[in-house]
Formats: sequence, C-alpha cells, structure tokens
Amino acid sequence: LVKVFLPAIVAGVIGWMIPGNIFGSDSADAVIFACLPVIYFYVMLWVKANAEDKKPIGALLAIFAVSLMFWAVFKQNGTALTRWANYYTDRSVPAAIEKPLEAIYLVDAKDYQTKEVNVYDNQYQAQKDKDGNPIKEQGKDIYFRNVSPGKKAVMEANPSEKVYLYNTELFQSVNPFWVIVLTPIVVGFFMMLRRKGKEPTT
Repeated sequence: LVKVFLPAIVAGVIGWMIPGNIFGSDSADAVIFACLPVIYFYVMLWVKANAEDKKPIGALLAIFAVSLMFWAVFKQNGTALTRWANYYTDRSVPAAIEKPLEAIYLVDAKDYQTKEVNVYDNQYQAQKDKDGNPIKEQGKDIYFRNVSPGKKAVMEANPSEKVYLYNTELFQSVNPFWVIVLTPIVVGFFMMLRRKGKEPTT
C-alpha cells in the first residue's frame, strides 16, 4: 500500500492541482499522474529481479501492456467510435429496407427542416454558455453538416421529407458479429492442429 497506492494518490492530487491542463482536463491529468508510480513499481520489479525471475516477469509485463492497449482501444466503442459514427459517417439507409428497419427501431428518422438545435464547434463539441447550458440556434440537424452538396440540394427541395439513418448503436454490433462468426472457425483450426499434434504451446 505504501509503495504503490500512497504515491499514486499523491501523484493524482498533484495532477489535479497543477495550473492548467496537460492532457485536456484536470481529471485526465490526475489519472495519468496517478498511473506513473504504479508503472514505476512494476518496472522496478523487473529491474531488481534476479536472472531466473526476469524472464517470466518480463513476459507478464508484456501481457499487461498488450492487454492495457487492447482495452484502451476497445472501450472507445461506446465513446469516440460512436461519436465518429454519429457525426462523420454516412448512415443513409437504402430505401428498400427503410420501413422494415423502422419497424424494429434500427433507424433514426431526421428531416432537413430548420429548427432549434444545439451549437457545435468544428470538433462537434456542443457549445455551452457561462452557466453550463447548451447554446441554441436556428439551423439544421448537426448530422447534415457533412452531407454532400448534391444530397443537400435534394433535401432542400423537400425539407420535410424524412431521411432514414442507421442507428449509431448498430456500429457496435460489427465486432460482436465477427466474434460470433469467426469463433467456430478459429476453434476448429486449433482442434485440427491438436489432432495433428501441432497445437502451439503457450
């Protein structure tokens, strides 16, 4: 506790209290600063280990590092990747499947009419006033900012017509889909190797 958690807490407090931000926010600074003593602790375990223990400790640390990077990227599914799908992806649904998908709530219907909407900057961050309330203006839904001029011209001709878009949540189904589809194939491959006596060791 004294060697790891106490230094991590102290470093986290320092990261929170330093003037300004290094990594975008006080909370991000605090978390990253708090991680530094933990990283130092694990690195020193490897440095101080004897020759016999160094190899297995190094293998564990390598697994930890890969696992950390994997989960850091994987957890972006519900945040950064969903935002990207929402603001930067053409989610137009083909006309032939609009109604079937709408019946099972897999589409988002929008129109091109002018209405009260939130104000966004160039990075699609909602702008707020000094009290923290979203700033509003009369304009189009933010989705249409990246729509091509040709499509905008078509929508301008009939702004009340519904435009059907795939729900951003559907993009989260891509990874699970491939996990389900490929798992039997991968398992079958390793079973084949096992039958041939060529199964790789860990």
